[in-house]
Amino acid sequence: MEIQRVGFSFYYLERFQINIHESSYILSFSGVVAALSSGLLIQPLNERFSESKLNHFFTSAIVLALLLRSWNGDLVVEFVLLAVVEVAHSFIGTYTLTIMTQQFPRSEIGLMLGVLG
Repeated sequence: MEIQRVGFSFYYLERFQINIHESSYILSFSGVVAALSSGLLIQPLNERFSESKLNHFFTSAIVLALLLRSWNGDLVVEFVLLAVVEVAHSFIGTYTLTIMTQQFPRSEIGLMLGVLG
């Protein structure tokens, strides 16, 4: 995840001519969106929809948002796309950790997180 954020920092610098100070606000925004979506959205969505439907939806949302980023030239639209990616990533990350804790012994979860992270 951190590699993705560093990559997007360079992307913002090139695409929108944003300096490091302004880029830190964008990364802070993405962290707040991820924390809020993890804490407030995941449980109600899981209760309403199946995990497989949500996984397909959020994976598709990430792909679509990343495709739209390549044609985007507006910073406001970029914030919306970033929010979509962060919400989707927080669900997929939680979903992946849940599957890992069910499939792997506790002694190997740290190793698997290192491989995935």
